[in-house]
Amino acid sequence: MISIMNNALPTTKDGYGYGLQAVDGDMLKVRTVDRTVGFGFPQQFGVNWFRYGRRITLEHLPMRWRAFSSSGKPLARSRIDLPDLDSTQGASIVSQRFRDIVEHFEPGVHQFEPVRLIFAGNEEEARPFFLMVPCQRVVISLDHGRTRPPMRAFPERPDLVKPDPARPLHFFASGTSTAEWAPVFLREAVAGKHLFCAADFPRWLFVSTELRQALEGAGMLGMAFLGPYAVTGEG
Repeated sequence: MISIMNNALPTTKDGYGYGLQAVDGDMLKVRTVDRTVGFGFPQQFGVNWFRYGRRITLEHLPMRWRAFSSSGKPLARSRIDLPDLDSTQGASIVSQRFRDIVEHFEPGVHQFEPVRLIFAGNEEEARPFFLMVPCQRVVISLDHGRTRPPMRAFPERPDLVKPDPARPLHFFASGTSTAEWAPVFLREAVAGKHLFCAADFPRWLFVSTELRQALEGAGMLGMAFLGPYAVTGEG
């Protein structure tokens, strides 16, 4: 089975929200190394290169991130238990132990770039953290005939790039609760994959049951999952 992996809303020890902000680089200029095949996004939607399933260039990539409180002030390190999975501006920042588990399942497949986390008083986190870029993509992942509720097709338009010209891109209708989602994945498309992005179900990170169980079993902080969802030919 396949699950959607997301990060839980980060909060301080006393329950307030916080975030991470790039100190250097320019996230708006970050691009993938290879963009020869579109991933099915209308231009108005923009593209999250960190959910594109391909390696990114290091040029413009922020390497230093500062933690700030909900009031916008620098956050003291003592106020938070750093999660093993965090997200900022669409990018995933993970701990060493998170990276090690992913590498155990798919060694050398994904991109992990070391980053520095900075807190109030310019205190730096001593433990290693990484910006994670999943580098595995599936163009056609879903059995749309069995997926419920039925997904809608993007209307044809000049700025819509489709990875497979013969198939429309689909999305769940606005207002559909994630609790209602019941996508069905094609076994031949996802077999043997543990962490991947999908062109026909964009902007999410997908994980296998085996990887999810390993992460949960290790007591990782900051994770949230949707699913698990069915795969054709299983169960």
